[in-house]
Amino acid sequence: MLTLDECRSTDPRLADIPDEEMFRIREAVYVLAKISLDDYLNKQTGSTVSPLVIYPSPD
Repeated sequence: MLTLDECRSTDPRLADIPDEEMFRIREAVYVLAKISLDDYLNKQTGSTVSPLVIYPSPD
């Protein structure tokens, strides 16, 4: 999992966003990535079984 500082370093506009908002943004990005990967794998293999599980952040 990327740290909040690593997330902020991807775009200068994120530098001043509070930690709580960065947590939500990071979680949303991971969920979107999972959906994209699941869709890709489904199209490639026909399987609807996801190889990834996203757990809520303990932060």
